Amino acid sequence: MALSDLQCKNAKYNPSGPGNKLADGDSLFLFLMPTGSKLWRYLYRDGFKKQKTLSIGAYPAVGLQTARKKRDEARAQIAEGVDPSEAKKAAKQAAVLAASNSLEAVARAWMEERRSRVEPKQYDKTLARFVSDVFPWLGKRPIDQIDAPKILSVMKRIAGRGARYTADRVRSELSMVFRYGISRPLKSPRRSVTM
Repeated sequence: MALSDLQCKNAKYNPSGPGNKLADGDSLFLFLMPTGSKLWRYLYRDGFKKQKTLSIGAYPAVGLQTARKKRDEARAQIAEGVDPSEAKKAAKQAAVLAASNSLEAVARAWMEERRSRVEPKQYDKTLARFVSDVFPWLGKRPIDQIDAPKILSVMKRIAGRGARYTADRVRSELSMVFRYGISRPLKSPRRSVTM
């Protein structure tokens, strides 16, 4: 029997054991934990008929309708021969790689590498320029998704406040960051934006 939102909301953990796994149907369950949390789980079998569990999220952050939708998406993946748990892990790893491949991460790595070769005052000024003029607009983007028009918009923003020297410095420093990014393994900044 399918769960209702009211049943999910009112469900409480039973310390004596039974009733802590509420079935919604099609192998979607709401697990009631001793801590009071309520966790959506989808039970399925992989290609080798081994039972596996896909964590969908915590109730009420993930509501009943959302949990059903995610269960249906997982079922579609299984029908296509894709293990939903493995797909979720791959997506998480891709997000971690994208974060480590962000312009901010690459720029900070470049600055750290140069730190011993430049004056502390120069390092501080470079960092300040990036923190105030580059990171707010481009910092979180993967470096390989930053193209010349995006960099040009940052340069125009800086020059627009009358700081032409700063715009030229930032352009030069961004060029060095992109060259540094090209030399790093697993990074693929577009060479066309190296100025």
